[in-house]
Amino acid sequence: MKKFIPYVLIILVCCAAAVVEVFVVNSQPTTYATTTVVTELDTETDTVICTDYNGETWEFYGIEDWQMNDVATLTMDTRGTDDIHDDEIISAKYSGNMAGWNNKTGSR
Repeated sequence: MKKFIPYVLIILVCCAAAVVEVFVVNSQPTTYATTTVVTELDTETDTVICTDYNGETWEFYGIEDWQMNDVATLTMDTRGTDDIHDDEIISAKYSGNMAGWNNKTGSR
């Protein structure tokens, strides 16, 4: 019986470590928001093309009421990777227009 106890303890420690690892990995956020400006509207494909502050371009379908220079806040899914180039747009929300922002800030 005494020889059996260390084996049980080793199994319990390994299981506990595996459970902790699963919770730590799964607790990482998988979504984030990024602010973009509409830089192109493709009416043939019904595509809105946006550019973020870093110069990355993002596309989504559904031109509807979007206009050039609209500010779009995109909610993104990381898809569980560190590479942003495979991120997916979950939603796009209208957040204003650059012309309106420039007028309010006094920029010309």
